[in-house]
Amino acid sequence: MDSRKKYHHQKLLEDVDSILDEINSTVEEDEKLIKSLESEPQKSSSFITDEEILLSFIPSDGHIDLKVSKDKLKVTATLYPPTEGGTPVSLQMLSNEMNKAGIKGRYNREELIDTILTCNIENKIFYDVEILEGLAPVNSYSQEFI
Repeated sequence: MDSRKKYHHQKLLEDVDSILDEINSTVEEDEKLIKSLESEPQKSSSFITDEEILLSFIPSDGHIDLKVSKDKLKVTATLYPPTEGGTPVSLQMLSNEMNKAGIKGRYNREELIDTILTCNIENKIFYDVEILEGLAPVNSYSQEFI
């Protein structure tokens, strides 16, 4: 081999060695990154499972969860809007849930209609919507003197 070819051959080998060093360095950095990611606890909410993806395409009806206070004087609700194609939240739905829970009383229809419409139209969850509030009993005395 003449000296020019030998020089170019040597230069090519140096370039290949340099490229291989870069590749090895990148692989080592990637392996370190993978190990650090595997050792960190993952937040379950940051990853969407295949099941969650499939369920997101299934229409879901709107629904209402009722909550009765400990003193049983107040009823609040959480209103969940439907997904596309699901049945919207309605006053009838509220009435059915109240009947199932054995809750009786009159609620402010006009105010609830606005909240229900907003829930359905804006696809917005409403928490702790006041449905009913009773009055605590007042200690009373009998008409007779003791």
